[in-house]
Amino acid sequence: MSKSYVKYFLALLITLSFLSCESNILLISPPENDTKPVWPQVGYNGRHTGNRYGININIPPVQNGDVYWMDSTTHSWVNDGSESACDANGNFYFRFSTAAGGKIIKYRPDGTRIWVRDSLQNDCYTGIALSNDETKLYYSDWYKFTCLDSSGNLVWSIANGSNWGTIPCVAKDGTIYTSFGFNLTAVSPDGNVKWRLFNTNVGTCWPVLDRDDNIIVQNTITTGQYELLKINRDGNVIYRYKLSDWIFSAVIDGFNNIYFRYSDSLISLNENFDTRWKRAIPGFDYAHVVPAITKENHIIIDSGYVAVMSIDGQGKTDWINLFPNSGFIEPYIVLDDEDNIYFNHLHDIFKLAVSSFDKNGNLRWQNIDPAIGWVLPGLTLSPLGMLFDTPKRPNVVFTIK
Repeated sequence: MSKSYVKYFLALLITLSFLSCESNILLISPPENDTKPVWPQVGYNGRHTGNRYGININIPPVQNGDVYWMDSTTHSWVNDGSESACDANGNFYFRFSTAAGGKIIKYRPDGTRIWVRDSLQNDCYTGIALSNDETKLYYSDWYKFTCLDSSGNLVWSIANGSNWGTIPCVAKDGTIYTSFGFNLTAVSPDGNVKWRLFNTNVGTCWPVLDRDDNIIVQNTITTGQYELLKINRDGNVIYRYKLSDWIFSAVIDGFNNIYFRYSDSLISLNENFDTRWKRAIPGFDYAHVVPAITKENHIIIDSGYVAVMSIDGQGKTDWINLFPNSGFIEPYIVLDDEDNIYFNHLHDIFKLAVSSFDKNGNLRWQNIDPAIGWVLPGLTLSPLGMLFDTPKRPNVVFTIK
């Protein structure tokens, strides 16, 4: 082998080694920072699992807006406390209450019932949360907090001393946050109380968790005096933000900023609970609707009886749409994984409507009169391209595809 050939070979080998090192550097470079909203619940997790550490599965659009199946709850009068959740297989859990006693039903995606379990009367907004692996579900009942497995078997039940409870949420370690006797309470996955804040009153609200699993929740001080609390995982209050009106819940963007509907305004706080901005929302003064938040951290919010609107992270309006046959929305808006928007509203007295917008505010479809009733429970999205819904005080449930 000639010396010139050896030199050429060595030079080629060094060049290839360098390129290989450069390639490895590119491969192990740190990933792009995740700036998506940190709490995929309410308006960022349409399955309503109450758990951002659960099974991650795509939520596709509901395309046509047509009723797929409908089922009677077999009760002529159902109280306000009804909520639903959907597992990663597209099965729906539905919990409701009646004067004679409520039930929990698990439905297959085609509407057939997998099981039905009795539940005590509970006229309040207590929803269902699923465990991290979705093999268990948690819910409040009349004076107790209960865990069932996904087959409907009782795992544990503990007294909570209150007939009004929060919608549960679940932390990374499996801890469930709910209310016992209106006090914010942490419950371990095996059903033991870890701590309870006796100086809190969090009866009807939806706690949320930030990136560090701090709990953000509303506290009622007395009539007309409220506050938003930030509480760490050990049960210590970190920040307080005084309010003069009740709110249902908040959403958190990918930068740990907090947004909530408050009276006739939308308010944003930073993670230290300093006010970033406050802007008026035109239309009906209604503080209970929970906004949704898109992957780009834009806030989708109702504007009373007349409109849905999008607001960016700095408080500026992206778009506002006066949608047809409109009535007020309650209690939250949900999004699929393409940021299409879904919500219940009224188009006339006691006439429910379900509508969907795309992320630019264009009406995709609208279903008028899928069921008779008011609008209190929110809808739940499925990974199979359908939504589960029911009117307030329902005697029927239905799905839309």
